[in-house]
Amino acid sequence: MKILIKLNHLILYFLLLLLIIVVGARGATRDTEIYYNIYRNINSYDLCSFSNFYHTAQVEIGYGWYSYLISLISQNSSFLLFFPLSLITFVAVLSISRKLQAQEFLVLLLYVSSAYFLILQFMQMRQGLAVPLALLSITMLFSKKYNYVKFLVFAVLAFSFHQVSFVVALSGLLCFFLVSFLLNKNISLNNFRAWSIFIFLISVVISKYVLLDIMINFSERLSAYANNSYGEEIGFFRLPNIKAFLVFIFILIFMNKKIYENRLFLVFFIMYIIGVSMRFGFSEFAILGGRFASALTFTEIFILPFIFSRFVNGGLIIFLIYVAIQFFLTYFIQAPYVIEDYFKPIYDYVVY
Repeated sequence: MKILIKLNHLILYFLLLLLIIVVGARGATRDTEIYYNIYRNINSYDLCSFSNFYHTAQVEIGYGWYSYLISLISQNSSFLLFFPLSLITFVAVLSISRKLQAQEFLVLLLYVSSAYFLILQFMQMRQGLAVPLALLSITMLFSKKYNYVKFLVFAVLAFSFHQVSFVVALSGLLCFFLVSFLLNKNISLNNFRAWSIFIFLISVVISKYVLLDIMINFSERLSAYANNSYGEEIGFFRLPNIKAFLVFIFILIFMNKKIYENRLFLVFFIMYIIGVSMRFGFSEFAILGGRFASALTFTEIFILPFIFSRFVNGGLIIFLIYVAIQFFLTYFIQAPYVIEDYFKPIYDYVVY
């Protein structure tokens, strides 16, 4: 039995390696040329100042440091640039799965079939790396020793690649304290369901009428986005919002006592609730209602396997149908351009 399990893991890791190679070998998918040319011209940037680097490169300095390290090996290899980032991202996803005690294979199927993989690894790769690192930092809160130190280390590392990770780490920290408070009060599962609905409703209101204005006024970049296509209204009842809300209801209904006893699951679930509420609350601002909220709803790939595993008879079949539908909607309806762009050559410019 142990040999069979190890063989299954070897097959899984081999398939993952092939997938990471595919990510590393990509062509000019959107944003790829931007990242590649920062790397090609990395010696032209100030790598000693977070603010200077951000204002000139328009990305966080963690990516600059990473690009510099890769440039010491090769200064013109897109594969060498993107392959390690994808590898680190998958390692973070697998590490979170183990901390959560979720089934790795189911998590990976959900991940690869979703936009969290297709868009965040082939396009928005800084966010694609930063969000799993921020989620990994939250799992460190459950460590027996130096939990807050480990949390801070991974949170800062994530923030150095993308600022949205700050929201993920902060939300996770607050949810950690909220879950501890609720469980210390011996809140029953049904009462937790009621709390979940309340959190969703109040988060929608806060997102729409409080956070939206604060964030636009606080962030110079978000303020600029407000005046272009990123600031357009994306609709309250668009398909991703409906899908996210249905997943929320699905988890809420079929969560059982055993799942409820998993404190890390509860933290990730409340984060997911907040993310769904932001999709609705920020529906008037495209980048916040989409890209920003998705940083929190990323947790769905880790918590959904627990719910599908409840169905002893036909659970796997239902899960595979869900994955197949998600794959079709993601790859052929939501972002078919990623596949089209994959085979385009990457053009670079070098500043001398």
